[in-house]
Amino acid sequence: MDKSFGDLREISDKEGALGKPIRTISWKDTLYFELDHLFFGDEQGTVAKELCELSSGTNLLRPQSVFLDSLDRDAINWSNLNRYSGPLGDNLLRMATQIYEETLKGGPLDKVECAMTAGAAEGLRLVFQYLSYKGARRVLVLGPQYSIVFQNITLAGLEFQELFGDPNHGFLPSVEVIRDAIRRTGADVIFMTQPNNPSGTQYSEEELGRIVDEAKATGAWVVFEKIGSDIALGSSAFQNFSSVFEKYDAWDSVFVVDSFSKRRPVSGFRLGYVLAAPSFLEFVVERRFGDCPPLVARDGFLRDLLYSAAIHVRTLGRENDSMNYLRSVINSMPVDIKDEILAVAQNELHRHEQELREMYNTIWENREFLFSTMRNYLIGYTALDDGSNFLASFRVPQHLSDERTFAVKLFEQERLASYPLGCFTADPEIARKFSKNGQIWLRISCGIEPKIFKEIVFRLCRFLEKSALTK
Repeated sequence: MDKSFGDLREISDKEGALGKPIRTISWKDTLYFELDHLFFGDEQGTVAKELCELSSGTNLLRPQSVFLDSLDRDAINWSNLNRYSGPLGDNLLRMATQIYEETLKGGPLDKVECAMTAGAAEGLRLVFQYLSYKGARRVLVLGPQYSIVFQNITLAGLEFQELFGDPNHGFLPSVEVIRDAIRRTGADVIFMTQPNNPSGTQYSEEELGRIVDEAKATGAWVVFEKIGSDIALGSSAFQNFSSVFEKYDAWDSVFVVDSFSKRRPVSGFRLGYVLAAPSFLEFVVERRFGDCPPLVARDGFLRDLLYSAAIHVRTLGRENDSMNYLRSVINSMPVDIKDEILAVAQNELHRHEQELREMYNTIWENREFLFSTMRNYLIGYTALDDGSNFLASFRVPQHLSDERTFAVKLFEQERLASYPLGCFTADPEIARKFSKNGQIWLRISCGIEPKIFKEIVFRLCRFLEKSALTK
């Protein structure tokens, strides 16, 4: 994990901050709701002019060519757009997803199956509904999270408590703190995003294993949302989570929620999936009968899954030739789609790898540009183990230490949309425990075109410079 410019313990030594029990949320009273309404529209859907997103959370770079080419093919052969695929989603996408996930693991996934979803939000909704149906009562939420997590927990009728840890570890609580919190709260579900959204930090495989082991010992389910994770090519700390779950024989109590909207710049398609035991898929079929996930650009997602799997094995050195691996996995697919992909795979695979490398180079170059440009204002930052988002702490004048004041004034003066740490908690007292006068924590999104990202950084610098001269 990369280090801050100083020891983040100087910012806060609040190890293991446990929030209050929450069952309902008045969203209109939250900072996140207020800022979202300010930035992105009133009841008429009016979006602020000249708005730039410092804290988007979404990858805003150019989609890879496989997705754009797929849209062109959909415009010519549009029949698939109107086809009912069943409540578990398109079978070819499910097959490709299984291949992709088994490639990440390095072996078969015999105890789980795949259900496609309309993005991670629907995946979370279905999982928490299922857990409520199975008798779950309370969720222990590890680290800061985005609002959709809290929405879906409460909509399922579950209660939750948040647990924060050391900022040096991306606000993720340690295994010892988690163990103590499970016993104090009686939680029967443990929820985490890996890498954490918004901090970008993730547990090591050893830490994840100890958390899973603790969950099994207490009979708790684990909901593992990994929408920011990717193949080894784009990860600074690739996490083989499936091998951990298998090692601890935990697949009967684990739910893996994923989406393409963070690892690829395609959030508008709203496509994701859940890996879980067959009993969960039976629940999905009953609850979603007559409905099905999106099919737009299906061919592009299919190719991304297969090409990414081939790139992954070569990156890890498990195969010398990614094309040979790709041929081997495609041969397990139906003849019509197999022949169609193999006819173009050689060129498309090479292009896809180059585009993924360019995407991650841009993300890391943007991050370094922020560091070099804002060194005088940066206090510290969290690791970016995977994905494109992380948290950074900035030195600000005392009169801007309040999160709402800072975000509103930054928007009014520079048309920058920013989300402070308090937007990623349901219990506002937790964020306050990790803040001091003269500093502000912000989510920073690096999946942005460099020209726009530089403009964002310059606007933030200008705002801080002007603010230092006023009281």
